[in-house]
Amino acid sequence: MQKKLLQYFLIFLIIIFPVFAYYKYFYSNNMDAAIDKKKNIASYEEVKDLALEKIETKDTSSNLIENLKYVSKDSKENKYEIFSKYGKISDEDQDIILMTDVTAIITMIGSSPIYISASVAEYNNQTYETIFSDNVLLTYITHKIKSKNLELSFEKNLATIYDNIVYTNLKNTILADKLEFDMLSKNSKIFMNDNNKKIKITSIQSDGNN
Repeated sequence: MQKKLLQYFLIFLIIIFPVFAYYKYFYSNNMDAAIDKKKNIASYEEVKDLALEKIETKDTSSNLIENLKYVSKDSKENKYEIFSKYGKISDEDQDIILMTDVTAIITMIGSSPIYISASVAEYNNQTYETIFSDNVLLTYITHKIKSKNLELSFEKNLATIYDNIVYTNLKNTILADKLEFDMLSKNSKIFMNDNNKKIKITSIQSDGNN
């Protein structure tokens, strides 16, 4: 009887040990990684919310500017205008202006204007480089591009648009991860971050009157 009990006990150990080891080392590590990731996301969102609150609350800072406007021109008379409801000079870099409720107009000689709007932007008042974030919309004639982020580089005459892109024109709707828009030629390149994934294109049906 004691021999059978010992055998049952050994079998129990053989079964339970791998399960214990999995939960001890693998499951625990995965849970820790997931918790750390959630903490990082929460920290980012908290910093972002505090930054927006600081910009939008007038009494929190003496260098808050309301109804801000910057206008710049290059030697060829190409013009860049950017407007925001509120702006604040960055504590880390005096050249960077943090903005909320942003609109921008890019007027290139011999071309129709490019319009950009976003909830938030970081504007460099020396280089005019601008990073637009949240509810970004770029409009050029009949072309519209919605996304989460847009980086504007005047050195390269390039608008780099990424994250949740929805591009529409009169004929198609395109879903992609990244789009590069040349402000001089008005040509664009569309990408997916994963080469194994395909760009989604949906044709817009005509009403038959065109």
